[in-house]
Amino acid sequence: MFGPAVSVDVQAVDPSAATWLELWPSGTAQPSPGSALNVSTGQNADNSQIVAVGKIDAFNHAGTSGLKITVNGYFTSGLGLDPADPAAETHQQRLRSHDARRRLPRRHLSLGGRECTDPTC
Repeated sequence: MFGPAVSVDVQAVDPSAATWLELWPSGTAQPSPGSALNVSTGQNADNSQIVAVGKIDAFNHAGTSGLKITVNGYFTSGLGLDPADPAAETHQQRLRSHDARRRLPRRHLSLGGRECTDPTC
């Protein structure tokens, strides 16, 4: 069984260089290598990710890029679902979209804000 998680859509907006973005749970080691999204210079592209409930850290590897994260839905713990089972199904619920409207520099950036331990927050 797995703990609560959130389905997010991660979008790079107008990157100044070819780069890749990494996302991982705050307070844990940065994956190496680990890519959530690969983009070319000026390419607005997105990718879906499943992340643990809580703060998310992000890293941009080259240039600068805008970053947009949209929450698509959440999974609660105790569902007894096996992610390897193609028959496992959950119902998604749109929570809200957040666009920081900031450029993500080539460095570590915590996107957290307040700690969220409930997937409905």
